[in-house]
Amino acid sequence: MQYFRPIVNNKILKLCIILLILVGTIYYWNEISSASSSKFHVEENMELAELYIKKHLIPDKRNLFFIETSCAINNTVTPSGMKINRRQACSIYSTAVLNPSRQIILYHSCPLHNDFYERSTEFNKYLLDLPNFFIFHAKLEDLMKGTCVGHVFEDLQRSNFPVEHAADITRLLMVYKYGGAYLDLDFVSIKPFVDLPKNFIVAEANSSLSNGVFQFEAQGKGHEFVKEMLIDLAYNYNGIVWAANGPQLFMRTYRKFCNYSENVLLTPITSPCGISVTSSKLFFPVHFSNWKWFFYPYKSETVVELLIKDSVAVHFWNFLSKNEIVKIGEHCAYETIAAKHCKNILMNTSTF
Repeated sequence: MQYFRPIVNNKILKLCIILLILVGTIYYWNEISSASSSKFHVEENMELAELYIKKHLIPDKRNLFFIETSCAINNTVTPSGMKINRRQACSIYSTAVLNPSRQIILYHSCPLHNDFYERSTEFNKYLLDLPNFFIFHAKLEDLMKGTCVGHVFEDLQRSNFPVEHAADITRLLMVYKYGGAYLDLDFVSIKPFVDLPKNFIVAEANSSLSNGVFQFEAQGKGHEFVKEMLIDLAYNYNGIVWAANGPQLFMRTYRKFCNYSENVLLTPITSPCGISVTSSKLFFPVHFSNWKWFFYPYKSETVVELLIKDSVAVHFWNFLSKNEIVKIGEHCAYETIAAKHCKNILMNTSTF
């Protein structure tokens, strides 16, 4: 019996091996790329957005939300990288690093291009690389649809403050549906969010509440409280007054829900209604009337050594301070705090 042995040209054999290695390498990097970007959601299709939300957004007390609503009304901004500036990135970064066990979630109202990571700034890539940071985009109209405030979306089109009022609504929807904490993008966190009441609002002053930071569970009294605010908002939405759907809404709901007299000053207290009011020094150590103290180098020691020593996060009053420039090296309080808690975000810049 004669056996036939296939004859393979050495050059062809080498070429086949090279092709196999190339295919394997491409597959490997595609898998790596897929794994690294799995936490970023860029789909416009609402059905796909809902699948993402079901997977990553679940009722959990560890949720901590940030909201970006500059495109919430028109949704027509040209897709690009994250629309988060350096100060906002510092806010998210400092919070995520200090709270590694919490899920830091950014609702990004502006459409995101499929390769938005590559298009994003270097300082935002530091943020995107954090293991506990997640970002998703969905149209605000779709998020509101089917809720008691769904009809308010049309009113938002005519608001005097569309970005701010959209943010007022979005933060309530996120915490109502999934529970957890919310923080404005003009804070810098300086301590972990531990030993805080499970359901709390912060007193901005003795006679006013803030909606810039709060925490409510996805069930029980906290859930009921947020529901009451959404119902109030559904009936009493105000597109003219800046604070009507935020601090004023929180105040009137708290007075009603907790049967709290208007003549009684707001002090750190856990009410029988189950909603705590925390001290302003935890998050608002510098009163808004003194916001410039953060930018005066000669005030830095007073702010850093005395005023914020008992704070969890520091509010920088962006509505008033957004046009104030911080120059690296002048050592104002803002720079000192940011340099300690979001050093990576300040790299390669002389101002922020």
